[in-house]
Formats: sequence, structure tokens, C-alpha cells
Amino acid sequence: MDKNCILLVDDSVLVRTNLRRAFEEAGWKVCGEAGSGHEAIEKLKELLPHVIIVDLSMPGMDGITASRALKKILPEVRIILYTMYGDLVRRQDVESAGISAIFSKTKPVEDLLDKALSLVNAA
Repeated sequence: MDKNCILLVDDSVLVRTNLRRAFEEAGWKVCGEAGSGHEAIEKLKELLPHVIIVDLSMPGMDGITASRALKKILPEVRIILYTMYGDLVRRQDVESAGISAIFSKTKPVEDLLDKALSLVNAA
């Protein structure tokens, strides 16, 4: 598992593109992108990322359900739930899914980069 490898999971291509640009400029290796929870599960098996940024609200499978499945496959992966609706998420659901952090899409992306780096350094 590459400590600098990140998987971006969001149903918005624009969000993924912007995140990819920011993480790559900060020296991260974006090893993959997924537009859904199901796609993320498939990619996880081949990519073995160290960090996953996952959107909460996606069609077919929400970010919490996807995170539960991702952690079953790769328990040591760090997951950041990336959402506009963080205040609507129950802490109990976040903890039971194995999510490492919740991050608001309204905050600066530089803060997200710092959060991801702090999770990698804590591992």
C-alpha cells in the first residue's frame, strides 16, 4: 500500500477533476477515481490506496455504505467522507463505517490536503 496513493470517489466528474489537480499539485499520487461506491469497491482491490476521499451523497450507494464495504476489504485504509451535508451525518454511522474524518466541501481544498496528510502521518 503506497502511503501517498489516494482514490477519489465522487459522482461529479468536476469534483474529481478539481481534487485530482489539487492532490497532484501537492505531490500525491492519485492512483484512481470512481464515480460510484460500487466502482470504488472494484478499484480498491487493484489499487490498494492508503487514503480514500468519498462523497456522502452518490446514486446507488451512499458514502457511508461504500465506506463500510471498503473497510471490510482493506481495513487499514483511511477514509475521509467529503460532503456538503456533514451536519446531517450521525457520528455513530461514521464511526461504525470506519471513516477516519468528515470534511466539508465548503472548506478550502488546502485544508482537505492537510487532513489527508495528517491521516497518513498518523498511520
